This record gives sequence, structure tokens and C-alpha cells, in this order.
Amino acid sequence: MPKVGLVVDSTCDMSAEEIRNLNVELAPLRVTFGDETFLDTVEITPQEFYRRLSVADELPKTSQPAPKQFSECFDRLVAQGCDSIVSLSLSSAISGTYQTSTIVAKEYDIPIYCIDTRNVTQGLATILLAACDLREKGCTGEEIADQIKIIARQTQLLFVIYSMDNLVKGGRAGRSAGLAASLLDIKPILTMGEDGVITPFKKCKGKKRAVAELAKYVASCSSEMGPLNYTLINTTEPDDIDMLREAFAEAGVVGQEIHTGSNGAVIGTYVPEACGVAFYPQEWDR
Repeated sequence: MPKVGLVVDSTCDMSAEEIRNLNVELAPLRVTFGDETFLDTVEITPQEFYRRLSVADELPKTSQPAPKQFSECFDRLVAQGCDSIVSLSLSSAISGTYQTSTIVAKEYDIPIYCIDTRNVTQGLATILLAACDLREKGCTGEEIADQIKIIARQTQLLFVIYSMDNLVKGGRAGRSAGLAASLLDIKPILTMGEDGVITPFKKCKGKKRAVAELAKYVASCSSEMGPLNYTLINTTEPDDIDMLREAFAEAGVVGQEIHTGSNGAVIGTYVPEACGVAFYPQEWDR
């Protein structure tokens, strides 16, 4: 049976414990508050990140993993006797993480398949879980890489933003747009485009309507594509998961909830108050 190592960067927004339990190596990005820099997930948890964010005068900065973060991951897997490695990265359109992994991978004798998932946060986590399932089925590294590329193309990530304050702070939205959204109670829904860039999907008036519209869209996808594997996303409000479950049931979403998680430092810097979903069809290879 092949022995395949898996690597993922920390924007999958899974906890260190979850990553260990999956037997996956983590390449952490860096989060900087003022003059303090932390390795995402390793040295700062999402809870601590959001606590610091709530009192920060300026938004934190995030940066891609240093090359040594990948080399350390790859070295550990080689030492464990892996005959190939699959490395999953967030969208290359929003970070240089994928490019760094490909440069480091060239230094190794065993095959290392670096994949630009064109996704991030729980979209990346959902793709990682699929890779773990394929590994459990005995697939080779090449087979996992080929199939994950198909799953990644079919994985959709959508989230409802409750507040545009940090988008305005970070220069991602004009002050007038942020003020108008606040006064009118507009809750934008964002998605990952096919090019791996976060793009507007829809605007709704009020959180409840936005979540209902999100659930309606996911239900239409499950009707068209068949049952879905999906991950539910919350950030700072734990009750959002139950709210999403109720909305999905009411809308008639067909599929299996495979995970719940949050937005971490990269997305959470700009959208700390949000909920959403990532999904792909269970019959993804048809």
C-alpha cells in the first residue's frame, strides 16, 4: 500500500488537534499584530486571534509561510518513509503560498504534488478532508493529486458578511459603501470565483434573509448535482451553526455535513463576523 504524506497550509482553518488527528503536516502562515508575529494556528488560535482583533487599533497583517515551513513538513514526511507527498495550498490569486511550496518541492527526490486549490478557509478544509479519504482508500499520491484537482474545481465557498467595518478599514471597500450597507442592513454574500478570487455573489437585506438565500442556493445545487458533502462555517457566534442547519433543512438541502469550522486569520482579518458553507457534490467524478 502506498504511503502518502499530506501537507496543508494553515488557512484551512482547522485546529492543531484536528490536523494531528488527520495525520497531516501543517505549513503555517504568519499573523502580525503591531510588532508581534505569530505562526497561524501553531502560536495563535482563532479565539486568541479574534480577541486581539477586537481591540486592535490597526488590522493585523498576514504573510505566506517561509520556505523553511514547507521544507520542515516535507522532511518529516520523508523521514516517516512516505513515497510521495500531496501539498494543498490556498488560492494562488490571493497568496504566494502555492508558489513557495512548488519551489521547495523541487529540492526533493520523491514526487511532491503541489496543488493550488483556488480556495481558502473551510473550502480548503473540505478539500483536505477529501484528500484524507482518498488516502484511506489506498490511492497513490498521483491518484490523490489528480482527483483532488477535480474536487477542488467543484468546491464552492460562500459566506454571509454581517459587518463591512474591517473591509473598510483594510481598504477593501469604500467608506460610503460601508456606511450605506450598515444603514440599510445590507448583508453581502461573497464567494470564491473560478479564478480563485473572492467576489460578490449577492446582496440581501438582513441576516435572516441572507442566510435563507444562501441555503436556497445550496439546495438548488444539491438538486442539480445530487447530494453534497458540506462544511458549515461560523466565526465569533457559535449559534450560527444551528441557524445554518435550520436554514438548510427548511430549504431542502440534500447531503452530508462533514465538518464545522471557522474563518481564521486570513479571511477573518477582513470578515470577522460571518457565516457560510463550503461544499462539493458527492458524485464529483461523474
